[in-house]
Amino acid sequence: MRGAVHLLLVVCAAVADRSGDGERVRTAAMTVDPRWRFPSSRLRDAYVALQTWKQEAIFSDPKNLNAGWVGPEIYNYTGVFCAPLPWDRQKWS
Repeated sequence: MRGAVHLLLVVCAAVADRSGDGERVRTAAMTVDPRWRFPSSRLRDAYVALQTWKQEAIFSDPKNLNAGWVGPEIYNYTGVFCAPLPWDRQKWS
């Protein structure tokens, strides 16, 4: 069950919602606490995507897996995995 969430799919699905004609794009409207610090802008974007997905797309979570999806440490979220970027092993996404 831990492998059920794929970060790339989450980011793509939560940030943009295209209507049938492909014209209208709705972007995520998530407020991020300005006191929180993220190691990279990619991880901040992933936080926004995951929180938007949690609030708008997950209608049922019988095992309560996303209850711990709180705060800026997305690499600690159940089912979410971060890895070094292939082209820069010092940066994580």
